[in-house]
Amino acid sequence: MGPIHIGDQQTEHCANECDAIIDSGHSLVKGPPSMINDINKAIGADIVTRSVHCGKISSMPTISFTINGRTFPISPKDYIEIPTIGDDLKQPNPFF
Repeated sequence: MGPIHIGDQQTEHCANECDAIIDSGHSLVKGPPSMINDINKAIGADIVTRSVHCGKISSMPTISFTINGRTFPISPKDYIEIPTIGDDLKQPNPFF
């Protein structure tokens, strides 16, 4: 796996390649605590519950993973389940 981007910024995570496993039957993204903490901080997740305020989804960054030289961007609408009732609810995010 290659570099991980949070928005337009390349992070130090996997900048020089790293090993990764893809489980297509799982909707969560697991990783080293430092990487997950950086992503959760960037999307404004509560540190304890990993939840995000649904009213802020439109301002959350795209998270991009580079695999085998190809970049796969994941937009907030794809990594946060948008509730059908209002936007003042909190939803868990998949990064842990």
